[in-house]
Amino acid sequence: MYVTHVQSPKNICMRNIDGDNDRVLIKMEDDLTEFVRENGTQLTTVQVNQICAVLSERVYYRARVLRLLKNNRAEVLMLDYGDTQMYRMDELYNLDSRFLTLPYQALSCSLYGLEKIIHAESLTDFIRNKIEEHKFHVKIKDIVNERTLSVELRTDDGDNMNELFLSQDIRNLNPRLPNDGEAHLIKLTDVSSEGVLSLQINGPGLTSLGELMKELRDHYEANSAKASDYIVDPQQGQICCSSLLVEGERRWYRTVINRNISDHTVEVTFVDYGNTQTIPKSKLREPAKAVPNISRLPFQAYPVMLADLPTSPSSWTEKEVEKLKGYIADQPQIEAELA
Repeated sequence: MYVTHVQSPKNICMRNIDGDNDRVLIKMEDDLTEFVRENGTQLTTVQVNQICAVLSERVYYRARVLRLLKNNRAEVLMLDYGDTQMYRMDELYNLDSRFLTLPYQALSCSLYGLEKIIHAESLTDFIRNKIEEHKFHVKIKDIVNERTLSVELRTDDGDNMNELFLSQDIRNLNPRLPNDGEAHLIKLTDVSSEGVLSLQINGPGLTSLGELMKELRDHYEANSAKASDYIVDPQQGQICCSSLLVEGERRWYRTVINRNISDHTVEVTFVDYGNTQTIPKSKLREPAKAVPNISRLPFQAYPVMLADLPTSPSSWTEKEVEKLKGYIADQPQIEAELA
């Protein structure tokens, strides 16, 4: 298969170039180009969903009108390639019925395993540079709907492109510290008695965290807890989901279990915020398998120390910690610089 267009990881187009498919399409386009040049007529009226012929790089292609724009222009879908283009309406030509015999060649696909992740534009650019206008071996993994297949792409050498893109996305989602001397917008979320500050760094990962928390809320609100969802025997280092009542709203967070406090309580760290808290074991749940980003999204709390301040445990009094926490509460976002 040949990838013709990448709009996003869940919206790519490709066409089959096995056997005579490529030759047949090129022959049809050559015939269409010759026909329009010798006998072509412009569309007298242009309507949405109208099939037409358009010129691109000296070749005429089959297209469908998607929408009408201002200034006598139209957006069209290239039916054999999947991308969209803008044309003046006087550049749209009637398509003779003989050129409709060959089925449209653009096949709509999504990349298996990447459909639910929150995509930074940089990831889409990375995918586009790797696969657009390249050929791959394709394995159908699922049927998204009647028009879209979920696929896995492999090179001739057997390299799994989906796995490459997933690993690249994870790198994009890691909190990125500023370079030396570079200021960066951050959110302070916690401070410990040892002088360790936890911060969240603006970027794709933090955007994904917001989406993840919505997914967790929707999942746990829509599904009653089963016995298998509860964590009966919490273990140190175990990743789980924990609920807290915040401003009257039940919210779910990713946490790591630090230790058992009693038969009914545990100490956990909220891995995306950095704070440690003792909560009832009844508030713990196994990570929801229906929400894949729970385990894939890197933890968003980043521990740092303040430059030029003492860091020994005895140096930070409870009053100083509370004062700094109060400052954090009053400053939703601040600029930080790596010293």
